[in-house]
Amino acid sequence: MRTIKLILTGMAFAVFLAFVFFNWTDVDIALGPWSIVIKKPALVLLAFLAGFLPTYLMHIASRTTWKRKLARAEKAVGDTLIERAQPVGIEPVSIARSE
Repeated sequence: MRTIKLILTGMAFAVFLAFVFFNWTDVDIALGPWSIVIKKPALVLLAFLAGFLPTYLMHIASRTTWKRKLARAEKAVGDTLIERAQPVGIEPVSIARSE
């Protein structure tokens, strides 16, 4: 699985590098009276990070919350376990034939 992940990451990086190579142009962004000139790959990377980072941070927060809830539940179960009952003494039964 790790190999597949590495291959897919490498392919995504190669596609991004091809995009950068073929689209190295300036983009003029006008926000009211302000104007910003930025390269197209930087704009795409900023847009990707603007969408990815909030969802990734929410994932980390929910994972941490679930780990804490699971640890609390496991502790509650461990605290309330009843000691196992000792087996009742049973005398062995002889199955040998008596003559």
